[in-house]
Amino acid sequence: AAPAGGPAALSTPPPPRAAMSDAAPAELFEPEVMALFDKYKRPLYSLFTYYCAGGASLNLASFITMAQNFDISPTFLTKKELRAIHTDAARAHASAPGGRADAGAGGGEGLSYAAFVEALGRLALIALSKPAFQRLYPTPRSKVAVLLEMWGLADQRKLQEVQVRAGAPEGRVA
Repeated sequence: AAPAGGPAALSTPPPPRAAMSDAAPAELFEPEVMALFDKYKRPLYSLFTYYCAGGASLNLASFITMAQNFDISPTFLTKKELRAIHTDAARAHASAPGGRADAGAGGGEGLSYAAFVEALGRLALIALSKPAFQRLYPTPRSKVAVLLEMWGLADQRKLQEVQVRAGAPEGRVA
């Protein structure tokens, strides 16, 4: 059974939040961006559950490990940037109706599935809005597509490769 805020959880924007910098970027709610996340909801949910390691939320240490396993950090984002992305997404969802902020080992609030999807969107926007990539990936959709398709976060085979490298039993699919 999917936890509250399961694979369709990013389908509506969180409520407006006055003067808070951690509110979800509006670009994440563009129809083309949301369609990409929807297209890959199953592999993304597998990715989420694998890095939650049996828990209901994704802590900071696991989020950073995921970024390192997929060669996002330190290549495209620093640990400091990842920490800010994780914290902002957790806060945005903790204050939403029905949201929660789970304490997780390895760093403060944990990410629900909806917050995880938002964090992936933030990750794509921040990493690929840097000067070296702005012209290559000018739209939010192109940035998210690179994250999910080129970098492999929505590729079940890439997750299996990561699991094998980490010593997980072969064939175990999160």
